[in-house]
Amino acid sequence: MSTVSGGRRRAFRSRHHTPMGKGGKLAVIFVTLALLLFVFAVMLGNYLRGLAEDIIEDTTVPSSTESEVYYANPPENVIARGILFGKDYSAVDETEAETADETSVETDSEVIEEDPVKFDSVSVSLRKKDRDSGEMLLAYSSGVSLEYSIDVVGTCDLYEGLGLIKENWGERTKVCGIFEVDYPNRSEETRGIMRAYEIALICELVDAGFDEIMLIGFSGDSEEGLSFISDIYEQKGRGTAIGIAFSFDFLISEEAKDTVDSVAKKCGFLALDLSSAEVPVLMSAESLISDRVSRTLDICREYSIRVLLGCGSAPDTESQTRAAMSTGAKNIMTALGIERE
Repeated sequence: MSTVSGGRRRAFRSRHHTPMGKGGKLAVIFVTLALLLFVFAVMLGNYLRGLAEDIIEDTTVPSSTESEVYYANPPENVIARGILFGKDYSAVDETEAETADETSVETDSEVIEEDPVKFDSVSVSLRKKDRDSGEMLLAYSSGVSLEYSIDVVGTCDLYEGLGLIKENWGERTKVCGIFEVDYPNRSEETRGIMRAYEIALICELVDAGFDEIMLIGFSGDSEEGLSFISDIYEQKGRGTAIGIAFSFDFLISEEAKDTVDSVAKKCGFLALDLSSAEVPVLMSAESLISDRVSRTLDICREYSIRVLLGCGSAPDTESQTRAAMSTGAKNIMTALGIERE
């Protein structure tokens, strides 16, 4: 700003302008450094707090979406006798019953009596695909099967059949139902309805009172299997252990270890499925079992994986269980298939 004096404009000069001394410059420098240090401290604090939150998150219990399916306790070992659904074993002829409970090995010079296998539970096939016709077979009749009219159904009522098992083998006998899923093999158009149908069937098994349910058909897609189980537990809770079976080829593959390590933490139990193995012409079912159990024994032992037997045209629960046990398996169950009338 300026003023006019005598026709000339006078320049404005500040009365307070003085050059900054050395001390003032140092003060400005110190203030600037202090501000920089403050900003750095804030940034470092935010970083350390975020790091601490990540560590806490990694060490706490997983969220409900990660743990809603499954069991924290390791699955127990079982030696499960394979039976046919709907068969009255109390009516079995005494000679046949004795043969079923005792196994002898005949040689040229003598007959060696072996102690019978001590079974502690029962396994029964409830749904299985007929390999010749491709049809899905149910071992029982049920309200769900009548409503959907998809499977070929048996004549024995579900609840009556389970009651008969308890009568034959004892009320405290643990019963595992073996169920083959088929919806992953269906087209995009029918997969959804088949999945809903199979979930409804398994929910019905839970309501009927089965202690465990073994699912066959997810060997190549364990994540889909876990999603399927999760949907069942959303409806029925987690009171019934539901397991997933793997194929032999998968368990000897390179990716098996990582997959099993992940799935074992989220599933009721796991199994090695030898029930549908093709037995070569020059090999017995027992020899095949011994070979495949020995090749997967380490991973089966590490993760308490059950060996699911029942291969061959006429599976023998006693002899196949003995073959698996003699090779080192300690967690065994047998599927005898579905008997059609």
